[in-house]
Amino acid sequence: YLPPEQVGIYAIAITLISVLGIAPELFMQLFLPLMSKYFAENNLSQIKAIVRRVNKWVLIGNIPVALALFLFPGVFIHTLFGATYASAETSVKILAFGGLFSSLSNSLTAVLTAKGKSQLLAYNVTGIALLNLLLNLALVGSYGIEGVACATAFTWTVFLVILLVQVR
Repeated sequence: YLPPEQVGIYAIAITLISVLGIAPELFMQLFLPLMSKYFAENNLSQIKAIVRRVNKWVLIGNIPVALALFLFPGVFIHTLFGATYASAETSVKILAFGGLFSSLSNSLTAVLTAKGKSQLLAYNVTGIALLNLLLNLALVGSYGIEGVACATAFTWTVFLVILLVQVR
């Protein structure tokens, strides 16, 4: 639906937001083995405590990054990619919020994985992918890359809500 130039500009926005995935991935290396251990011991209170602690640290690391990307997207875009990509600013702002929510999904997917719910996760991911596709088809024609950013941020948020309900 969009010319290659617009796709390239959106790729810059997604690339910047991917920085929000670093903190959760760092914690997952320790988190998943602990989850498996506590599930084997049926120690739900420890699981709950660790999920809260990990999400707290992820937020402590990611809120300043998301806020900086929201408030100063142009600085990051101009510094890292050049003025040619300035039109990605609005998409970066939209994705900053969705990326913050998305960064909390890792710990919840780890809980479901440790619990042996990989089929449920597969259904979740398939459903979210379809939702994202449908929203992209609906929004890209009217709103361009900002529509794609809204669709992506919305689906990341819906995915987090689904995971919260399932883990609870």
